Amino acid sequence: MHRSTIMLLRGAWTEAEREARLACQEQNGTVAMDTGQAWYQAGEIRRLVGDFAAAEEAFAHAGRFGYEVQPGMALLRAAQGRTDSASAGLTRALAERPSDRLTQAKLLPAWAELATANGDSVLAHTAVAELSALADIGPAVRAAAAFAAGALRLAEGDSAGALSELRTAARIWGELDVPYELARSRRLIGLACRGIGDEDGARLELETCRAIFARLGAIPDVTATDELLGNREPARLPDGLTAREVEVLRLVSGG
Repeated sequence: MHRSTIMLLRGAWTEAEREARLACQEQNGTVAMDTGQAWYQAGEIRRLVGDFAAAEEAFAHAGRFGYEVQPGMALLRAAQGRTDSASAGLTRALAERPSDRLTQAKLLPAWAELATANGDSVLAHTAVAELSALADIGPAVRAAAAFAAGALRLAEGDSAGALSELRTAARIWGELDVPYELARSRRLIGLACRGIGDEDGARLELETCRAIFARLGAIPDVTATDELLGNREPARLPDGLTAREVEVLRLVSGG
């Protein structure tokens, strides 16, 4: 399970899913929380690659074993357009363990992201402030706080102010070798560059993050970035493969 977590962070998603599902099989439900965590990990990977049906199924398994399905389930619901359900799930999870700093640090980035996307400025500022107060936990939390603050500034029209926060987040994620979060930061840096009129800088950042997303297999992010780049054609995959062919290859390589 720990190996899967590290692989997911480092961008080896196929290997990470294989390890998570191996953990599910070996536990066979004998240690409920460990099995639930393994299913949650599998659900997160399915969500990131855009297989929402499989992600929902995996999260359901995790929940049956008593494992907290947030923030993954909320992010899945948001991707499905079910923002009310996403917000309700996160609010419930945050309220259940208000004094657990590690749990709060895990949930608050998603809470800030959803509030910012929904245009709820008051809630977003609260989430960013609470997350920033947890930055002493470690560099990953500092990066998440900087990303959330930058995203909020960008949403409020302060592109110049957002750049400083987002570059801090990108620097930390780069130092930690977490490519997915680095790519997400660089995508917002691209939008901030566009906001101040630097279209060349914007295209460089967007093309760079798109390449990272494509390498990881993050198809929803590739599609979203293509829209920002103004690409009219569907997201291109290596050697002309379709999304389903890539999925089959992932499953084969994962055993």
